[in-house]
Amino acid sequence: MIDLPGIVNALLHTKEKNILTNVEDESVYVPFVVNRWISMHSPKTAKAANEINRHLSTFGDKKELYKLHDAVIPKVPKNYSRYIKKEAVKKIKPVDNLDKMAQYHEVSKREIKEWIDYGLE
Repeated sequence: MIDLPGIVNALLHTKEKNILTNVEDESVYVPFVVNRWISMHSPKTAKAANEINRHLSTFGDKKELYKLHDAVIPKVPKNYSRYIKKEAVKKIKPVDNLDKMAQYHEVSKREIKEWIDYGLE
């Protein structure tokens, strides 16, 4: 039985043709998740994965979709594919920047303090 990293490895690096041999392998192969991991590898593979995403609904059979993945995705050298996640938003303490905030919004410091008290930052 093959796992999801094995499928992505076969599509990107080894280009194995008949990796989906039984029904259990087909249940592991989730096209959306495979496209997501492929698109995180490089800009070149991201463009190919986006093109495949447009045509996901036209394929009913996972083996045909795997063949499309294999044909469209170029063979690339192995490198570490970092999972892309949202960056944390840094909140600035408005109390430290009252002068700058007042100058930016063209209001007084007193009004900025009122905004902070009401949560309107």
